[in-house]
Amino acid sequence: MVTLTRSDAIDEVLTRVDTLGFEMGPGFTSHAPMGAEALVTLGYATDAVPWIDRYIREVPHFPRPEPTSSRVNPNDEADWRDALGRHERLADWVLLFEEGMANEPWADTLARWWPRLVDGFIGGLTHGLIRTAHAVRSLDAEANPTPRLQRELARALAYMAVQYSPLPGRPEPTGDRSLSEAFAGLPIIPPSQVVGAGPQRRRGGRYGQEEGDALAEWQDAVNQLEPPADLDRALLSMSREAANILRDRAAIKPSPVQMIASVHVMTAPSAARMLLPHLPVETHAQTYARVWQVVAGLAAAFMVRKNDTSPRDDHGRQPLALDELRARAIDNRAAHAIKLTETCLRDYQDDPDPVYLFAAEDVLPRIIITDSTPGG
Repeated sequence: MVTLTRSDAIDEVLTRVDTLGFEMGPGFTSHAPMGAEALVTLGYATDAVPWIDRYIREVPHFPRPEPTSSRVNPNDEADWRDALGRHERLADWVLLFEEGMANEPWADTLARWWPRLVDGFIGGLTHGLIRTAHAVRSLDAEANPTPRLQRELARALAYMAVQYSPLPGRPEPTGDRSLSEAFAGLPIIPPSQVVGAGPQRRRGGRYGQEEGDALAEWQDAVNQLEPPADLDRALLSMSREAANILRDRAAIKPSPVQMIASVHVMTAPSAARMLLPHLPVETHAQTYARVWQVVAGLAAAFMVRKNDTSPRDDHGRQPLALDELRARAIDNRAAHAIKLTETCLRDYQDDPDPVYLFAAEDVLPRIIITDSTPGG
C-alpha cells in the first residue's frame, strides 16, 4: 500500500469531492471533506481515500446547484445581505469567495466575511462553521496552499452564507455564572426552536407567543454567563462541559439521529477555537458570544437533566489509550464518529482532562450508520 502524506491525501480527497453536492438529503449536510480531513488529522492519511470513495459510493448527494443569473455584490451591503440564507444562491456565493481568494490571500477573505457570517452559523446545524474550520486547518498546514484548498474554503464559507439563520436576541455574557452553572441554568426548549427554523424566521419572521416566551427565558439564561477572562481557554472549557453533556445523552441511548445532532454541542465550540487564531482580534468577542449562544441553544434542546440519568462516577476509571480511540473511530466509519474523536483528542492535548477521552469512548457506540443517518 502506498503511504500518503497529509498534503497528498487532502489533495486527493478534494479532487474526488470536487463535483459533489453540498447535501445528501433534506436536513443532512455532506460530511465528505470534513470527515476525510479529520481522518487525515487522526493519522490515517492512507485510509482517507478509500474512506471517501466508499462515502461517495454509499451516500447519494443532491446535485450541486448552478449559478443564478445574478451575482452577489460584495460591495453592496443590501445586495449581499439579501442573498444570506438563500440556498438557491449557493453557487453565487461560491463564485464570490473563489474570486475573492484569487485576488487576495485567503486569510483576508476570511477576515472580511467572518463577522458578517458568524451571527447566523446555527443554520445547517453549525456545519458551515465546522467545514470552514477544517478547510482553514488544511490551508494553514501548507506553506503554498493550492487552488483546490482555497476552493474548499470558498465552499465552506458559501455554505455558511446560505445557511445563515441567526438565533433571536443578542448574546451578551455579562452575568456571574460559571460555564457549568450557566449550562445547568438553561431552560429546556424544543429542538425545533433551535435547529428547525424555516426561511421565514431566518429572514426576520416572528415566533408565536408561546415560543417567544420560552426563548425569552432562554435568552436571559444565556446572558447569565460570566464574561470570559481568556477566550481560547473559555472555548476549551465549553468543549469540556459539552463532553459531559454528550456522555449524559449517550447514556439514555438516543436514536442515531438524536445522538448525531447532539454531537455539535462539542464540535462547534472546538471548531471555533481552531479558527480563533486566524480571525481578527476585534471579532473574537463577537465570535465567543455567538458560539456560546448557539451551544446554549443546542444544549437546551438536547441536554439531559441530571435526574433523568444515573449519577456519573468516574472514580478509578482509566481512559482508553489514544491509539485505541483512533482505531475505534475508523472502525466505526461514520463521519461524526471520526470528527468527534478527532475533536476529543485535539482538546485533550491542550487540556489533559480524561473527560474528553471518556466522551469519545462513551459516545462512539451511539453513533452508527443506519438508513436514516446518511454517511453518519
